[in-house]
Amino acid sequence: MPRRLLHRRAGLFWRRILRGRALRARQERRAVLQRFGWRGDHWRRGATVQAAFVRAFLRKCRENYIHAALDTCGFTTSEDGARALEEADLLLFDIKGLDPGQHFVDTAVYNDVILGNLKRVSAIGKPVIIRFPIVPGHTDSRENIAAVAELLSGLGNILRVDLMAYHVYGTVKYGQLGKEYRLEAERPSEERMNEIKERLEEHGLNVQLGG
Repeated sequence: MPRRLLHRRAGLFWRRILRGRALRARQERRAVLQRFGWRGDHWRRGATVQAAFVRAFLRKCRENYIHAALDTCGFTTSEDGARALEEADLLLFDIKGLDPGQHFVDTAVYNDVILGNLKRVSAIGKPVIIRFPIVPGHTDSRENIAAVAELLSGLGNILRVDLMAYHVYGTVKYGQLGKEYRLEAERPSEERMNEIKERLEEHGLNVQLGG
């Protein structure tokens, strides 16, 4: 058999072996995650609700020199949940607004717990990337932009602020869950997003569009 053909067949053989191993690894990982409520594209419950598992997982990541980031809305009222935030190497932290009344209208929870947890991780110097959704008529008022800028500029651990323009990509999930999508808003213009970006940058913040 020609050497070139032999090498080709050997390559195909090992690719099949490696694909099989990768598939088994994915299947095993899926089985483990499903035990903790994961369903392929999202967690059934928030990470801080499953604080014991998250803390153990993050510790294992650190022991194996794996950098781990945790995406969170910051709303956790338990000590275990707050400690889970502290275990991560990096937090992607949602901030929607500082007015407690408007925050309750938009999210059905007040923001005091969220802001308290943000200040808690800031006090220990935990690196944070803020994810700030811009929803016209809800989070884009001049007062809210100014208040958010003032808060974040006074913290010493904010690496960056990601401005997230409102979109309707997630509405299909509401239908899948049998829920009605009630938010009525339009996507902010590029001009408006750049204007907000400039307002935040005036406070010395590192800002980017999207994230």
